[in-house]
Amino acid sequence: MGTLVYPEAHDRAAALLHLLVRVPALESRNELFGAAVAGAYLTASGLTVTVQPPRGPHVPYSKTMDALLIEPTPHP
Repeated sequence: MGTLVYPEAHDRAAALLHLLVRVPALESRNELFGAAVAGAYLTASGLTVTVQPPRGPHVPYSKTMDALLIEPTPHP
């Protein structure tokens, strides 16, 4: 124990997101929950996370998660 499997916070957040989406913890909205937890993990790791909503015509809520872009940036 104590050895990191994934060296970078981005990799660990991606693995966490994948796990939360593929092994559903909730009855619905697991993608949204996974994205929120991964974003919180990146923030706790010292990165700033900005989320940009999808561009273009109205996107149904069910497609919103596919179109979100999470861009972690280091704190200054």
